[in-house]
Amino acid sequence: MMSKRIIYGLTAVAMLLTCAKDLPPPGGPADTIPPEITATTPADGDILVPLDTRLEVVFSERIDRKSALKSVFISPPLREEPRLRVKRNRLLIEPAQALDTNRTYVVTIGSATADIHGNRLRSSYTFAFSTGESIDSAQIAGIVYDKGKPKRNFPVFAFQATPGLFDSLFCLAPDYITQTGEQGEFRLQYLRQGDYLVVGVEDKDGDNRINSHSERVALPQSLTAATPPGDSVVEYGFHVTRYDSSRLVLLTGTGAEGRVTMRFTGGRIEPASLIIDSISIIDEQGMTIISDAVTVIPTEPDKVHVFSHYFRLDSSFTMQIKGLRSLTGQTTETDLVECRITIRNPDDLPPVVVDRNPQAGRSLIIVTESLTVTYSEPVLFTDHAAIIEIDSSSAITLTPIDQGGNSYAFGVDTTLPRQQLLTFSLDQRRVTDLYGNHPLDSLYQFTFTIASPESLGALTGLIQADSGEIILIQLKGLQHKLRYDLLQVGGGEFDWQLYPDKYRGQAFADKNNNRRWDLGSLSPFQFSEPGWIVADTIRIRARFEHSGYQFNFQ
Repeated sequence: MMSKRIIYGLTAVAMLLTCAKDLPPPGGPADTIPPEITATTPADGDILVPLDTRLEVVFSERIDRKSALKSVFISPPLREEPRLRVKRNRLLIEPAQALDTNRTYVVTIGSATADIHGNRLRSSYTFAFSTGESIDSAQIAGIVYDKGKPKRNFPVFAFQATPGLFDSLFCLAPDYITQTGEQGEFRLQYLRQGDYLVVGVEDKDGDNRINSHSERVALPQSLTAATPPGDSVVEYGFHVTRYDSSRLVLLTGTGAEGRVTMRFTGGRIEPASLIIDSISIIDEQGMTIISDAVTVIPTEPDKVHVFSHYFRLDSSFTMQIKGLRSLTGQTTETDLVECRITIRNPDDLPPVVVDRNPQAGRSLIIVTESLTVTYSEPVLFTDHAAIIEIDSSSAITLTPIDQGGNSYAFGVDTTLPRQQLLTFSLDQRRVTDLYGNHPLDSLYQFTFTIASPESLGALTGLIQADSGEIILIQLKGLQHKLRYDLLQVGGGEFDWQLYPDKYRGQAFADKNNNRRWDLGSLSPFQFSEPGWIVADTIRIRARFEHSGYQFNFQ
């Protein structure tokens, strides 16, 4: 009996050693090779595929089930959700109903699909088959950017252009779906020829629909024509909106003595849409009162603050705002928003500085810039509140210029010394809000230097743009953080004097002449303004001309 137990024990050890050979050595290199798709059923290009066919995708290695099930897109969408299963290196797709006759189907496996080690596909993979005798073969290509950088794994929807399309976007399923790759690129293939609305959609809930209240979108400049076979494919650029694209909706309204605050959802509010004439204050007797001031605070861009000396404790008012819009063009459901507000508590909060120019981390300014200080609410200055200290024995007094609501500019005297460290000082004992509250800090200071004109360099070259097109080119220095907004009407030669630095840039066609890149909106639907990313880093050296540079904005 003892010998048998020893034999059994040795056999068990041998089995363990055999299994151990298949395991990576402790601390050994991890698998970093991305998976590949080696075969599909039906194969790409198959025609006359049976209507009850089952789809299969074979990978080069075992894949992660969760990532694979979230990365399957079938165009046109099936009438019912198919059954999806993962068996080691195989993805099985079983339609719940028979496929349509004489129809091209496009299956996209998104680039988020990963193996069991977390390595993702290098790019999304698409194959097509047809239940008829031919396969549609037009295509659309593009790149999706988010804040100027390629956005990977971003869903892209394509809707065939039909009457009433823009009014039905929130309840329609897209005709074709794909996903961007590692460099933000996408390619919609096997399309029927025609015009399409192509939209990048965040699709957080994975329902293949546009949810206007929570999902960001990337809108096109116009409808896009699918390129027929044999023609060169144009690569379109799409830029993700920075805020969601829903309508502006009033959430809350609160009142304190002297001020009413109304909070909205749906995007950052455009301060230019707020003027005193757009605000109506109706008291309990039905009289209309004109507000003293209206403003949007940069740190709370979803709130509208209305000031009036009629706002006293325990009084009630009906507030009406007309023509409100967001930075990205969203509007309210109706042109007039109304709510009833009772004034409850007095304002005893001190104002605070929320922003300035030059911004924190940048001390260099150019002659054409102004020193700017933005408070959390409108404030009043008494004489000699702001000065620039040149050295220990000399200083000049500055006069604040109200730029609207809560932002104040202080012009820089052209006689101030260049390339010298200067100090901006604000005596906040001479600053109060509209209710007499002083800031808690008695002194606000920062240092800055004015660039010398002799230290500038030149950038010259040629701009290619459509005749009459208003192009706004924005260059931002990587080191000194200087920003230049350069306006160009149509194409032609340019000669810009810039401070030495390495610059990255972007440009857009300012069609509505508001000096802002409008990325479009879904409700009401508006196309985005054409925009371009300046791919190269532009180096400017002092007293040196960088010549022959070309911008192609077409």
